[in-house]
Amino acid sequence: MIYKKNGYTDLKAYIRRRNALKATCTQETNRFLAKVCLYFPDLLKVFPGGRATLKAVFSIYPTPYSIIEANFDELVSVLQEASKNKFGQDKAKELVRAARNSIVVRKSVPDGELYNIHSLIDSINSLETEIRVLENLIQSKAEEYPAYQVLLTLTGCGKITAATIIAEIGDISRFHKASQIVSLAGLYGNNSKSGSSVNKRGKISKKGSRYLRHAIYMVAEFARRNNPIFKAYFTKKKNGDRTKHILAVNAVANKLCKVIYSLLKNQSTYIIQCRDLAKLSESTQNEFFQNVETDFSANTRRKKYLYEDKHGELHEFVFKSTRKVRVE
Repeated sequence: MIYKKNGYTDLKAYIRRRNALKATCTQETNRFLAKVCLYFPDLLKVFPGGRATLKAVFSIYPTPYSIIEANFDELVSVLQEASKNKFGQDKAKELVRAARNSIVVRKSVPDGELYNIHSLIDSINSLETEIRVLENLIQSKAEEYPAYQVLLTLTGCGKITAATIIAEIGDISRFHKASQIVSLAGLYGNNSKSGSSVNKRGKISKKGSRYLRHAIYMVAEFARRNNPIFKAYFTKKKNGDRTKHILAVNAVANKLCKVIYSLLKNQSTYIIQCRDLAKLSESTQNEFFQNVETDFSANTRRKKYLYEDKHGELHEFVFKSTRKVRVE
């Protein structure tokens, strides 16, 4: 038991350090992007998602003029190396066109600014490397607990989120009811009252573990969009009132605490039940079945879910990639 307790403590330390580094990395990235916007904003259109390639190109060619004057073969080589051969001559030509059409007229960047740019890139690369190391440590430590695999079956619960929930909750046997998980996460409403009036917007309590609260909110945000049961529950709680959005998400998170408690207590897999779907409207059921795929590769990197039909048979499926929702 001491080993397990120390394990929770270690896992919690890794996760909190990883979160701190992620916040710092975001700040450094924003500073870097500000430099790009100042000296070569067209790069953001050429590399909307290729952050590694963007850093490599901007560190060598920080202005449109430097691209125009660059040796084309060297530019292609830089792109190929930075993108691991994803980009080549076509992307280089696109980059040259963007540079020629740019409204930025700077021919060079001051030495002091060049130092700052290279320093920011080095800082971001170093932070990203340490974050990857920590994420490997987190996964390795989390896999020591059966609860980890249990939580990964829950809609919207990724590896880091599952590890965070385990670290913050600890040994589930110390809890006797689901409401204790709700209290630990601080996921109860905190409406201000004045006589008979109630503030409809309300406020979320800041008591409890903010790490656990954030982790469960991550799951709630995904579940309210993709899980038909939670989506219907969210719609019911919101009732068409935009001012109740936060409280409706909080209600989903609160309900998820009960699901998490049950899964961890019983060491069971999360399954979307036919009987629960049958309680929903026909349109909601149709929407769900239209957005799942049962025919997918065994090596797919997408998360798999289980559905129990009316005959008690289990079916494995994945959600269609209609909308990108990040699952940590």
